[in-house]
Amino acid sequence: MKKLLSFILAGVMVLSLAACGSSGTKVTVENDDKTISIELSYPENAGIELGGEGAYVDFTDDEEQYYVFVELFEHDMYDYYKSGAVEDETFTETKIGGYYAYSTDDGDSMYTTILFEEEPVEDDVYRYAEIQIDGPLNTDTDIKDFVKGNKEIQSILNSIKYLGETKAE
Repeated sequence: MKKLLSFILAGVMVLSLAACGSSGTKVTVENDDKTISIELSYPENAGIELGGEGAYVDFTDDEEQYYVFVELFEHDMYDYYKSGAVEDETFTETKIGGYYAYSTDDGDSMYTTILFEEEPVEDDVYRYAEIQIDGPLNTDTDIKDFVKGNKEIQSILNSIKYLGETKAE
């Protein structure tokens, strides 16, 4: 009887995991001789409308009233942007998907930068993603509280995977 119950519970767990599918998308930056890419996924049943192509992608959920914009960069402005962010009283440092990240917010929108390689790839040139999250409209909910409490947004952020560089042939 215990074996049968264990088998049934294991089956239910497998089916519930299978039902929690996700869809993926890729964000790329192409230069003359290389392509840099990241991959993101989002819950299939989230009601997210996907837009953008190439170096950016955006996710919109009209029902939950949020917008997530992700853009990938490889250039020398990272240090400049970070020094400006550090001066903001809302500056926080964290890890997202295992990568170093920092965030600031203005109450309605949250701006997060994720650094993919700790060392510059060449003279002060870094690879990073900028993420803007606009929270629920017409509410008094603080954007940081909204992002922390929204499982769909957390799923998108934690799914970010740096795929690195591929050389053009």
